[in-house]
Amino acid sequence: MKKIYSLFILAFFVFTQTSTANTTTCTAQFTFTVNNNTVQFISASSVDSSLINTWYFGDGVSGSSLANPSYTFSSCGTYTVFHQVEQFDNNGNLICQDSTFQVVTIICNTPCSAVASFSAVMVNNQTNVYEFVNSSAVTPNSSILCHWNFGDGINITTQNLSNQVHTYGASGLYNVCLVITSGILGTTNVCSDTFCMSVQAQVNNTPCNLTANFTTANTSSPNTISFVNASTGFAAGDSIRWTFGDGTVSYDLNPTHTFANAGTYTVCLRLVNNTLGAPPCVSENCQQITVAGTNPCNIIPIFSADTLSPINNYLFTNTTASSSATMFTTWSFGDSTTATGNQVYHVYSQTGIYNVCMHVVINNTCVADTCVTISVTVPNPTPCNVHAMYTTTSINNQSNVIEFVNSSTTGTTSPTGIYSIWSFGDGSPLVNAPGLGNQVHTFTASGSYTICLKIIVAQPNTGITCIDSICHTIQVQVPNPTPCNLNPSFTVTNDPNDSSIFVFTNTTITNNAPLVTWSFGDSTTATGNVITHIFNHSGIYNVCMHVTVNNTCYADTCITITVSGNPNPLPCNLSANFSWQNSAQNSTASSNTVYFLNTSLGYASGDLITWNFGDGTTSALSNPVHSFAGAGPYNVCLRVEHLLNLPGAPPCVSEVCHAVSVPQILVAYPNPTTNIVNVNISLDSASQVYAFIYNAQNVLVAQTIFAGLSGNNTITFNTSNLTAGYYSIRIYYNGQFSVARFVKL
Repeated sequence: MKKIYSLFILAFFVFTQTSTANTTTCTAQFTFTVNNNTVQFISASSVDSSLINTWYFGDGVSGSSLANPSYTFSSCGTYTVFHQVEQFDNNGNLICQDSTFQVVTIICNTPCSAVASFSAVMVNNQTNVYEFVNSSAVTPNSSILCHWNFGDGINITTQNLSNQVHTYGASGLYNVCLVITSGILGTTNVCSDTFCMSVQAQVNNTPCNLTANFTTANTSSPNTISFVNASTGFAAGDSIRWTFGDGTVSYDLNPTHTFANAGTYTVCLRLVNNTLGAPPCVSENCQQITVAGTNPCNIIPIFSADTLSPINNYLFTNTTASSSATMFTTWSFGDSTTATGNQVYHVYSQTGIYNVCMHVVINNTCVADTCVTISVTVPNPTPCNVHAMYTTTSINNQSNVIEFVNSSTTGTTSPTGIYSIWSFGDGSPLVNAPGLGNQVHTFTASGSYTICLKIIVAQPNTGITCIDSICHTIQVQVPNPTPCNLNPSFTVTNDPNDSSIFVFTNTTITNNAPLVTWSFGDSTTATGNVITHIFNHSGIYNVCMHVTVNNTCYADTCITITVSGNPNPLPCNLSANFSWQNSAQNSTASSNTVYFLNTSLGYASGDLITWNFGDGTTSALSNPVHSFAGAGPYNVCLRVEHLLNLPGAPPCVSEVCHAVSVPQILVAYPNPTTNIVNVNISLDSASQVYAFIYNAQNVLVAQTIFAGLSGNNTITFNTSNLTAGYYSIRIYYNGQFSVARFVKL
C-alpha cells in the first residue's frame, strides 16, 4: 500500500455581523492562501489605512493588528479565525464596524490509508439475517469504493462506508469479505485493504404465532380497571408494553390501572417475541375502554398530527366528534410545553421522540384523553434570507373583504418547500398554504384584528430550513346592514403649546344621539363626541371616526394629520427569542455542543446582542455555537438592545430566557459484557426511574422500573439471554433522557 502525503485546508459556513453608523466603509471579509502550515490572510479592506484590524487565529496563542497578517499554525487541526474591522472619527466616535469568522481545518502529513473492518450483528434474533457494521477507516477527503462479498454468490459495491443487511437463503458457514479502495481526490494514488470473517447462518421457518389480546374488568375502586393478558403464543422473556391512552404505560403481565378522569381511552397491548433464532414477531391489540366515573360519557378523542415544513413544525387538530358546542381542548407536547385550542401549531426545538397528549372536556363534565408518539428531527440552525412581508387591499370596495398580498422574499428561486401560514386574528382556523400565494379573507364583524404571516422555507439541496414572521394590526368595518343618510364630519384642533395634543370634535348632523368611536392610526381608540388625544411620536396618521345611530345606521370618515416635533420617543418593538439544537445526533460533534439561532422579532443589523449561557460565559455573536462543560439544564438568556437614533430616545431592550437541556452521557460497564451490564446514575432527589434496553434494530428486549434514591444509583441488567451485538440503554427520570451503549459478546 502506497503512502501519500498532502495538505488540505477547508473553510466553511461564514457568519458575518455588521454594525454601521454614518458610513459603510468597513468590510471584514478576507481570503487566504496556504503554504505547509503557514496561512497568509488578505483583508478585503486592507487598502484603507484608517481602519483598525483585530485578528484572533483560534489556537489561543496570539492575534494580530496587521491588515494582512501571515500566521503559522503549530499543529494540524480545526481553528476558528476571527477578523474585526473598525473606524473612528477624530472625536473617537465609532463610524463603522464589521466582523466575521471562518472555520479553518488544516490536515497535514496524512498518509493515504485504507483499513477494512466490519462486525456482524444478528438482526431481530434471526439466525439467517445479519447486519454487517462497516467500521473501516480511510484518509479524509478521499474517494471510497466498498466491495462486499457475502460468500453466497451475492456481491455489492458502494461508494460510502454504509452498513449492509444480508439475508441467507440456506443454512451454512459463509466467508464474508470486504475490500476497501481509497484514493486521494485529485491524485492517481489509491490504497486498498481486505478484511474477511465467517458467519454461521441457520434458516428458521418457524411462523409468527403471536397474537395480542386482553380482557378487562371493573373493580370496586373508582375509575380503576383490571386488565388480563389473554394473548396466544406469548412466552416468558417476550417484551410486553401497555399504553392506557392517558399518557401512562405499564410493563406488567396483568396490570390494574386507575384513570384520573372519566372518559373513553384507547388501551393498547404490544408484544414482541424475543426467542433466539425466531423470525421478527410483533403483535399489538388496541381496544376502546370507557371509564364511567361519576359523569359517564361517550367521547372518543381523536386528533391529527400534520408535519409542516420544516419537519420539526407540527399542526395538531382535534377531530373528536361531539354534538356539544362546548368543547375545551388542552395539549401537552412531550417537551414540557402545553397549549389550548382545537387547532394548535407547535415547533419542536430539539430532535427526539415525543409523547403528544390531547385532553378534551365537554360541558365541564365529560373528559377524555388520547396520546400518540411522534419522532421529530430538528434541522441544524443556520442564517437565513427569508423575510415575511404582506400588503392589504379591499376586494370590490368591500371594507370587510380583504386580500392579503404576500410580498415575502425567500432567498431562493425554487418554489419547492415554501409554505405560508396565515392567522387572521378573528378565531378562524390557521391557513397553511404551499408557496407564496395571496389570501382573501372575509371578516364578519367590525373591529381591530392582528394578522400574522409565517414563512417557512426548506432551502433546496441543503437541508436548511428558514422561518420568519410578521404581524400587522388592521381596522375592519363591516358594511351597514341598512342604508341611511348620515354625512359624518369632524373638526381637528391642534394645541398651540404642544404639537402632540389634538382635539377631535364630531360635527355630524343627526336627529338622534349618536355613538361615536375613534381610531387614531397609532393602534389606540376612544369613544365620545369630543376627544383630546396625545400622539406619542411624530409622523403621519390616518384618523377615522365611526358614527352609529339607533344601532342601525352607520357611517365612517377619515382624514390624515401630520404630527411634528417628535414629542415622545418611538415605541420599542423588539421581541427577543431564540431556538436551539443539541448536536448529540451528530456523531462528529461533541454531545455538549449546542447551536443557537436568533429568531427575535424587530431585530436589525447593528443591534447589540448579549448571550448568557448560564455557565458563566457570554457571547456577542448573532447565532453562536457553544460547548457546555457538562450535562444539565442551563438557563440561557438572549438580550437584544436597539439604540434608536432620535434625540432623547431611550434604548429599546428585550430579553428572553429558555431552559436548555444538555444530556447526561452515561457509561455502561463492563463493556463489552457477557452476563451483566451496569449503569450508574446520580439523582438530585428521589424519583421514579425507567430503564430500557434496545437492540441495534430498536426492538425493546429488556426493561426495569424502580424507585430511585437521592444520590448515586446503580442499574444492573442480566444480559446472558441477549444475542451478540450492539445495544443501547435508555433511561428516563425527572423529565430527563440519558443514553449508554454497550456490546454483548
